[in-house]
Amino acid sequence: MKEKIRSKVLAYKKELILEEAGKYIEDVGYNALKINDLSKKCGISVGQIYQLFESKEKLFYEYVLHQINKFYLSLQESCKDITSPKEKLLVFTKMKLDIFKQKRKVIQDPIAGDPLFFMKLNNKNPSVIIQEFLTAQFKELDKDIKLKNDNYLQLAFSYNAYVLGHIEYCFNEFPKNRCDEKLAKDILDTFLHGAIES
Repeated sequence: MKEKIRSKVLAYKKELILEEAGKYIEDVGYNALKINDLSKKCGISVGQIYQLFESKEKLFYEYVLHQINKFYLSLQESCKDITSPKEKLLVFTKMKLDIFKQKRKVIQDPIAGDPLFFMKLNNKNPSVIIQEFLTAQFKELDKDIKLKNDNYLQLAFSYNAYVLGHIEYCFNEFPKNRCDEKLAKDILDTFLHGAIES
């Protein structure tokens, strides 16, 4: 019982630190993240942060995992009354554009923005649950409109990368307000145009 309580306290402490770290990282970017500054913001010692996260890289990995889990729960909630896989893909795209607008500083960080960042850390890809969601949508979509490719996981990875490419382009070439609902629909329609059998 004692160990169970200790484990829950540590998990809660970790979540509180991740929330504070999230605000800090989103404000300064990964590259400028200083564990010493974070410890002051959290009101705990540097040693306590390292007990929970081992390194700056592990802290960032946990932050990303935490953000993805929050995004996924929100995505599930937004899609709970939607039956159309295409509509679910559109919701995903809109939400991704919105979340990336909010976290622009982190995305544009030269280190954190590296798509191979997590592979270099030898960590599991934190977006597995998102890939599973997208895979399921493409599998369902294939029942309604025949897709050229029945490797739904590959389509999920391709679509996620396609959306990210548009987000990067949007951030570099347009003002924030251009990354909107119309862009989300254009992204999805263009991708599906290439994915649907003619």
